[in-house]
Amino acid sequence: MAAKNGDVSMSRKGCNWLICGGLSAVAVLLAGSASASFISYRFDGDYAGVTSVAQDISNETCSALPLQQLSIKNGILRSFDAAGYQTVKGFITGDGFFSSDYIRRDGRVTLFEGFVDANGRLTGGIFDNGCAWLVEMVED
Repeated sequence: MAAKNGDVSMSRKGCNWLICGGLSAVAVLLAGSASASFISYRFDGDYAGVTSVAQDISNETCSALPLQQLSIKNGILRSFDAAGYQTVKGFITGDGFFSSDYIRRDGRVTLFEGFVDANGRLTGGIFDNGCAWLVEMVED
C-alpha cells in the first residue's frame, strides 16, 4: 500500500512490523508487570481444616493427602508436611483466588487452585492421576 499525505505505510493486515511489534512488546511488558501486582496480602494468615477424597469423581484407589494446614504470608501460600517437606507453594490475588502447586512426596507436582472468601473460608481442589481432593479450611 502506498503512503499518501504523510501516512505511514502499512502491510495488508493494517500495520507494519515495527508498529505492531512495538505495540505487542509494550502489551507484554505491561501485562507482566500488572500480573505481579495482583498478588495480595489481604488474606494473609494461618488456615486449618480437612482435605478429603472427592469420591464421586475419583478412582477407588485414591488415598488421603496430608494437607491439613497452610499459611499465606505476603500473598504467598505455603504448606509443609510433618517431616518438613514443602507440599504447597503458590499465590493469592486480592479477589481471593489462589493458584498453587501441590507437591507430592514422590516429587510429582499437580495444580491446587481455589478461593478464600471474605470470612476466611478457603475452598480448593487438587486433581492428580484420576484422583480429586476437596480442601476446606478456615483461618485460625
